[in-house]
Amino acid sequence: MRKLMSLIVAGTMLASGAAAQAQGWDRGYDRDGDRGNAGPARAVCSGARAQQLEGRLNHEQQEGELDPRSAWQMHRAIDQLEAKARHECSEGDQRDIWQIAARYNGIEQQLEYRAHGGWDRRW
Repeated sequence: MRKLMSLIVAGTMLASGAAAQAQGWDRGYDRDGDRGNAGPARAVCSGARAQQLEGRLNHEQQEGELDPRSAWQMHRAIDQLEAKARHECSEGDQRDIWQIAARYNGIEQQLEYRAHGGWDRRW
C-alpha cells in the first residue's frame, strides 16, 4: 500500500511540475507579464506606453514647447510603432517587443530634447 501511495504522489508531482512549466511560455511571451523583467513588454503590448507618450506629446504641443512639424512626425512614428506592436505582441516575439520599447524610449528622448532643449529657444 505504501508503494502504491508513493507512486501516486510521485506521479502527481511530476504531472503538476510539467503543467506549471508549460504555463506562461505561450510563444515565448508571458501575456500576464509575470516572467522576469516583462514590465516594458507589458506596457508595449497593452498600449499603455504609446498612450503615455501620446499624452506627453499632446501636452508639450498645447504648451507651445514643440514645433508643429516635429509633433506631427512624432505622432506618426508613435502610430507606426503601435501598429507594429500589435503585430509583434500577437506573435509573441519578445525580442521585437523589446526593440519597440527601445524605439518608444528614443521618441521620448527626442521629445524631451525638442521640447526642453529647444528647436528655437531664446535664452
